[in-house]
Amino acid sequence: MKIFWLKTGLWSSILPMYMAAQEEYCQDSVFQCKAILNEYIDISDGCHKEASDIHASMRDVLASTDPKKEYVSFIEECQTDAPIERLQFDNRLLDGYNGILKLDEITVDDTTYEVLDQLRSNYKTQVTNKEPDISSYLEQVNSVKSELSTLSAPTTKSQAVPKRRHLKWLERKLKEAHLYKNRQQKIYDTITQRLQQSDRSNLPKASSLESGFNEQQNGIPPLPQSRAVSAAGGSDTGFKSKLTKMFKPRPGGEGSYADTPPLRPGKRPSYRDEYCVMIPGESKPIKMTDNPESPLEDEEWFHGILPREEVQRLLKQDGDYLVRESKKRQTNESQYVLSVMWQGSKHFIIQKGDGGWRLEGNIYSTIQELIIQQHKSNTAVTNKSQAILKAPVMREIWQIKNDDISLEDKIGVGNFGEVYKGIYKGNVVAVKTCKEELQEDQKKKFIGEGRILRRYDHPNIVKFVGIAAQKNPVMIVMEFVSGGALLSWLRKHGMAEPKRNLVQMCLDAANGMAYLESKSVIHRDLAARNCLISESKIVKISDFGMSREEETYEVTQGMRQIPIKWTAPEALNYGKYTSLCDVWSYGILMWEIFSSGKTPYTGMRNQEARDKVDAGYRMSCPEGCPNAIYSLMRDCWDERPDRRPHFSRIVLDLQEALQNFR
Repeated sequence: MKIFWLKTGLWSSILPMYMAAQEEYCQDSVFQCKAILNEYIDISDGCHKEASDIHASMRDVLASTDPKKEYVSFIEECQTDAPIERLQFDNRLLDGYNGILKLDEITVDDTTYEVLDQLRSNYKTQVTNKEPDISSYLEQVNSVKSELSTLSAPTTKSQAVPKRRHLKWLERKLKEAHLYKNRQQKIYDTITQRLQQSDRSNLPKASSLESGFNEQQNGIPPLPQSRAVSAAGGSDTGFKSKLTKMFKPRPGGEGSYADTPPLRPGKRPSYRDEYCVMIPGESKPIKMTDNPESPLEDEEWFHGILPREEVQRLLKQDGDYLVRESKKRQTNESQYVLSVMWQGSKHFIIQKGDGGWRLEGNIYSTIQELIIQQHKSNTAVTNKSQAILKAPVMREIWQIKNDDISLEDKIGVGNFGEVYKGIYKGNVVAVKTCKEELQEDQKKKFIGEGRILRRYDHPNIVKFVGIAAQKNPVMIVMEFVSGGALLSWLRKHGMAEPKRNLVQMCLDAANGMAYLESKSVIHRDLAARNCLISESKIVKISDFGMSREEETYEVTQGMRQIPIKWTAPEALNYGKYTSLCDVWSYGILMWEIFSSGKTPYTGMRNQEARDKVDAGYRMSCPEGCPNAIYSLMRDCWDERPDRRPHFSRIVLDLQEALQNFR
């Protein structure tokens, strides 16, 4: 489909669009700088003659500066009329072929008709699903245009720059959505047209693909029998063999593909001895047990109910494999799945029968025996996939056993389940559990929180211990922070706490957020309820259920769970999140800390608070809060994200503020 995307000319539409956007951005920057300098001249004019002459000179230069012409010479020098390179396809593959395959045409036969019909349905769904996005972007474009029409006065022109940028961004997204829809529609139309031209009652046989080759014309010898043997025992001299033989054989004895190639740096060792296998990173073979008394959960290559998306991250090279548990969509019954990396990730349901377990071949009494025999035989898992098991993917250090965790007191409730105090390997830990009855997409979000958390290590970020997903309930294990939720602590002790300690708490949170910002993580739910405080009063950022590892994250739907009173206006209005949205939320967190855990915008409903903020309202200074701290809060609540301080700057300001309490 990437090739189709190029051939349909979509690249020639998108590339100029982004070049034009860059030009407009540069012009807007010149316009903004010009407005700032003009304002400076107006404010500082009236000095002695030497300064007045300089001002006059500056005014003349600014008057002659035209943002729209500033980059003309650069554009004329760099732009090109050269056509965009097109892919050239090698037609030699079909030299001497007289079968039903044709260039630039979809082949429909008795094996591909159903697949194409399903593809057609999928593309139709994609076209339909894109319509709401187009409508949403179109509505936002019209809304911003309406706002811009009210900012025509010279005194407000500089205020229009960010809105114009946002408008251009929305217009690009709208055009991208149209291009995407048109591309999917084109593919749908192409498949539909080809299917309509085919007589389903008289489709050609797939075997005609191979019969079209003339052996003498091609001069391609058959593969060695040790590599490809048909079900009847003869050598495979068909289409697949011819394609394979067109590539250079591996080095090794007599050129046979079945022979083991010599090891090279970076390549996976092929050592095998009985039930032992070598895997990357291990100094000695790993033994795979087939003891029927041994539970499947004890196997290191069994990953429990880890979601498919997480599993696919663990499969790195062709031949990597693991076994996991999933649920049948219709009945919600448990089933076991073999996941293999083989020219992409593939997933095979392990069938259970009266005699035991099977994939496509023999039946074995246990899943362990089935997997080991499949590995040892070096045969394809299924004829269709041709996937070979080469190396089991063992559980990583963060994948811990559910039975190793002992749950004790319930200490809270999270978005996905209860939170407990527990014991893991003799250490006190906090354990977040995921309700078994939750939908699969919610469980994925729960696991995703642990996946984000396990990558980071900072004294002001709650430490990650592991994920237990061998069975339900799925659990995320973290360090136990004795003071509990910061919000509860503030409501109990905040009034009596010295102001210097409150500033230090703000600094702790800012340090944690500066670390996340440096890792391009957007928290999206920063608030006192989602911070923890230790016995020594150290604040730690927690609850990463809404976090995203992106510099910019867009939400097009599902805004109902957004914490309105803590969320920046641009995120609420346009669904666009950046780290500067977290800065807005951080300002609310500072207000919570200095108001002893009061609810922001006290007495207001969410919509009322949102409307007032859009109209320019900001919360007043909490009683007893130092002016420097409240000024920093107001900076965090600037309507324009680019004027808000980054967390690295906030850290410096708070460190300076602490000096005043010594």
